Amino acid sequence: GPPPAPYLRIEAAGLVTERPGTLALSPLRRDPSRRSFARAEFHDEPNTAAWLSGSVRIDRLVPGQPVPGHYTACPTGAPCSAGDFMA
Repeated sequence: GPPPAPYLRIEAAGLVTERPGTLALSPLRRDPSRRSFARAEFHDEPNTAAWLSGSVRIDRLVPGQPVPGHYTACPTGAPCSAGDFMA
């Protein structure tokens, strides 16, 4: 199950291992004109989520290995936050 709130969940799809890079966060939906996309949601309480704008950078994408990267996430009407991750 999901971790206890608060937490940030980032999803990325359509990335190519030879070309990791930076993706703009797309709220809710995938843009069919783009092959790859990312989205992020912030859960501040159980069963509540807010979609965020910003970006996610994937530094290295090798099957079977941890994925390092960086995010900048901006909730509507609040300051942005940024950080590094290992997924």
